[in-house]
Amino acid sequence: MNKRAQIIIIKKTTIILDSICLLTCFGLILIFTHFISTKGDSQNLPIQQNTKYVILAANDLGMHCYQPDYSGFMLLPPGNNLKVQVFQNEGNEAKLVRSGIEVSYRIIDNTSSADKINFWEYAKYYGYDIPPNIGITGNGMSGKMSLSEDKNYYEVTAIPITPYNDGSTELNPYQLAIITVTDSKTGQELAKTENVVVPVSDEMNCSICHGTNETDLNILKAHDRLSNTNLFAQLAAGKRYKCSECHQDNILSAGGSAGVLPLSQAIHGFSCGQNVRKPNQAGVLQLSSRTSFTMLPKYHVEEWN
Repeated sequence: MNKRAQIIIIKKTTIILDSICLLTCFGLILIFTHFISTKGDSQNLPIQQNTKYVILAANDLGMHCYQPDYSGFMLLPPGNNLKVQVFQNEGNEAKLVRSGIEVSYRIIDNTSSADKINFWEYAKYYGYDIPPNIGITGNGMSGKMSLSEDKNYYEVTAIPITPYNDGSTELNPYQLAIITVTDSKTGQELAKTENVVVPVSDEMNCSICHGTNETDLNILKAHDRLSNTNLFAQLAAGKRYKCSECHQDNILSAGGSAGVLPLSQAIHGFSCGQNVRKPNQAGVLQLSSRTSFTMLPKYHVEEWN
């Protein structure tokens, strides 16, 4: 009987210890899961500051590229867009807010662009009579957004953004914006979301095919030779062109000229559809046995032989 009693006591003790271990492990799992969930929520971007109002913000151009030098011609001006919808929580429903609010934007740690690119030195040549740090549609690095024509969202177009923050020469193509919603009558802040990505890059890398010295001039010479134009001579006489004057460009809402390929097709189609030609020291393009083409940031297809 004593031996049996000892066995029963040991079994009961084992069961109790197993139960304690199981409950402890379960508790640790709950604590760890809560910690990870809370940490993950705090790192989700953009950060929503108010639950009564919800802000949905995004840019619609993706990685917008611009050229680092505008002295020869204009392919694309600096500029990217933001679109915002504001919803008000009403119990189990959400109402799209179309009036009674003001929506503003501000690029974080990036207040000016005229000290980073030379676009405004030549803007008038391309038909843009705008002051420094103002984009081609009249918007700057911060300001108020306008309600769209269909009244479904607020927007700002052609923010003249560059991939360089104030006081820095380090490339940062993923610039960030803060969106703030206020009551249009009282000015009270209703909601704010931070770290909305406004991507931008100046890594067109035309120099890979057109040479690192006088790249833009080499491009004009190649255009003259292949398309029977005289752009190089006109530049020497002080005349500059933007590509959309002849080529259709949806970004700039340019219709283009009859019989002239759209800009994207003219550039990408020619370069990808033929052997890409590499310039010699005189700027004359030479046929290469391998194709090389890059227009996107950090994207290289092949190297030259």
